[in-house]
Parts: sequence; structure tokens; C-alpha cells
Amino acid sequence: MKKFSISILFLFITYYSYSQKKEPVKVTDMLKIKSINGINLSSDGSKAVFTITAIEPDGDSKWESKYVNQVWLVNTDGNSEPRQLTTKESSSQPAWSPDGKQIAFIRSVDGKPQIFLLSLDGGEAVQLTKFRYGAGTPKWSPDGKQILFSSNISLKDLLKDSVLNPGYDIPE
Repeated sequence: MKKFSISILFLFITYYSYSQKKEPVKVTDMLKIKSINGINLSSDGSKAVFTITAIEPDGDSKWESKYVNQVWLVNTDGNSEPRQLTTKESSSQPAWSPDGKQIAFIRSVDGKPQIFLLSLDGGEAVQLTKFRYGAGTPKWSPDGKQILFSSNISLKDLLKDSVLNPGYDIPE
């Protein structure tokens, strides 16, 4: 996997450097920089999913911008171009299902990260979690029937949550 991620990074840097004119770097050039993160190989090694982070305009002002992450797919044989899988809102942390037919990923809903499932057979991503504290870093069980995820909960919220803390006790 390390060799693959280095190859992708090298190709990206090479493409970016050759596509630039020989002019001084401007502040607006920063908006053209994209980075690759979270490379995840399929179980058979034939495909990889990853996120590309880009800077996009935010609102009507030319001075406001935001970071946006999208999930992409590429065949590892190098014979095809990468294909963007997500377009709505920021998406990150892609994880292959064991059978290679679905990808779990994170997208924000009402300000909280939630897990979505995307079938590689086509169609829209489906929201899997609606956890009030958010859900991140999805990991599939070996049989593909369950997904483990992490969540951040503040001590204040934990002390008030009767489901996660029925005795309203302070953790030891």
C-alpha cells in the first residue's frame, strides 16, 4: 500500500508541476492545490478509494473559501482515470466492504459526521447512522454484516445521557 500511495502522490505532483506556467506563485494559486488522503485498497488489491481535498469558494464573496473532501475510485492497474464517487457535501474516510461491492464513508448531517453506504453497482449513497454524537472511522466486520465506528462525546453530555450512562456516573 505504501508503494501505491507514493505512486499516486508522485503522479499528482508531476501533473501539477507540468501544468503550471513559469510565473511567480500568487496567493490565488493556493486555491489550485489539491491533496490526496485516506487511500484504502480493496481486499483483492484491484481498486483503491481515496479522498481529494480541494479549496472551493464559500458563498458569494470571492474572499471566502472552504475545504471540501470528495471520495474517488481508481483501478490500481493504471489503465483508467480516477472516477469521482461523491459530489454532495464533503465526504471522507472511505472504507471497503469485505466483498468489495460497497464503500462506507463519512458525510456531515446537521453538523455531525454520519456514516453513508455507497453501492458500486450505482445509485445514491444511503445514510446508515443517525447517531446524535456523530459517527466516524468506519471499520467493516470480516463478514460485512456490521460496521464499527467511533464517536466523540463530551463528559458533560455523557453525564446527562441515560442510555450510555444509566447511572449518571462519572467515569473512573
